[in-house]
Amino acid sequence: MPTALGRNKVTRLLHVARTSPSLGGPALTLALNAIKALTLDTRLYEETYYQYRQLLESLAGQTGDEADSNATAWLEQSGAKDHPEPFDREWVEQSKHEAQAGLDRLEIELKGYLTNLIKESIRVRFLSPPPRDSLMRVKLTRVHHSQMGHRDLARYQYRTGDLQGAVRSYTKSREYGSTSQHILEMCLGVIEVRARLSLAFGDAPDLDLIGRIYPHPGGDRHVELRLHPHLRCES
Repeated sequence: MPTALGRNKVTRLLHVARTSPSLGGPALTLALNAIKALTLDTRLYEETYYQYRQLLESLAGQTGDEADSNATAWLEQSGAKDHPEPFDREWVEQSKHEAQAGLDRLEIELKGYLTNLIKESIRVRFLSPPPRDSLMRVKLTRVHHSQMGHRDLARYQYRTGDLQGAVRSYTKSREYGSTSQHILEMCLGVIEVRARLSLAFGDAPDLDLIGRIYPHPGGDRHVELRLHPHLRCES
């Protein structure tokens, strides 16, 4: 999933910036460019830019033995000392507009899927039903669309940085999961977002959430086998 890969790239660059003072400058510079190229997360961009400017001020104030030679060399060679990366206000405004427009579109689509599903249930209950096999195909198609609607909304919220909203949307998709692949996608999505939340707030991933939305005893063996390595890595 391109969005997930992009988010992972940003996360790794920010980790390098936090843990390696010598590489903080180039890592934050790359992170700023990656955020703009791969996400619509304006809040993360603003926070990263603030870290970038703080780093420049810190490096400019270092003298003598306290100075990191590698970091100082980057500051001089990159030109960041006299010409730091500018804050891209135009990108921030465009991304906020694009994020809201995309969110509105996906919510309208999801409401349409849910409305059609409700209408179908009413028609089957009170009106003359069509042949059973035809009815089953229609119902499964609309349930699948509802599941996809919640999933697409979760992925978009993840791209814009609304991680709590993404968890809620992934969890709601559980109600409409009709196959083991649907359940697997939902669980992996929740693991991905919870891992990002734990990095953002310094907490351990709330993997108990997976147990609450997908209890393992008696569950689908295919899903359990695919989930086990991810749960083990995140814990």
